Amino acid sequence: MKNLFLIILCFLIPTISIDAQNDDLEDKADAFLDAHYEGGAKAFLELIYTNIKFPEEARSNCISGVSIMTIRFGQQGKIVGIQQRNPLGGGLQTELSRVIRLTVRDWKKNFEDTSFTFSIAFMIGERDKLDAYIRVIAYGLPQYEACPTTKYFEKKLKRTLEKKKYENAKVYCEELLQRHPFSETYLKQYEMIIEKLGL
Repeated sequence: MKNLFLIILCFLIPTISIDAQNDDLEDKADAFLDAHYEGGAKAFLELIYTNIKFPEEARSNCISGVSIMTIRFGQQGKIVGIQQRNPLGGGLQTELSRVIRLTVRDWKKNFEDTSFTFSIAFMIGERDKLDAYIRVIAYGLPQYEACPTTKYFEKKLKRTLEKKKYENAKVYCEELLQRHPFSETYLKQYEMIIEKLGL
């Protein structure tokens, strides 16, 4: 059975920050992986595609969202840490860390900087169109067909805001931010809700 993952790939080094919406993201990420990973971008992505699994707990609980894995390198391309931002639960933290650790042996030892980071953002569980370096959409998981989508939570958020039910609105907005943590719209709505709740 195929996995239902959308994967966005981006990277950060000390003086460069590349946004997922940047037109030349794909070329820069390819160039980075081709220079620093054995077999280049193709080998890196094949390893991810071949090994990633969707945990049953995440599947049965309809967990969707974006989680960013950051690999921190020291001298000679040695991995000195893996950090996860916006963990989603349901066994996904463990699975994403496991897949990233599979890359450890294949980073080249040709890094010029003494340290830097490489980040990979995983969009998990939903089939929303996404402008991303990598998009992997697998079918055949009927459990996810019945799961609430972003549109569902947007409608719920709108209704609760109209009725001034801010506690409920907070829950729906948090779900939307889990799925789209870089959305300025959801961030502004969340700030407004927090202000209304006096938190």
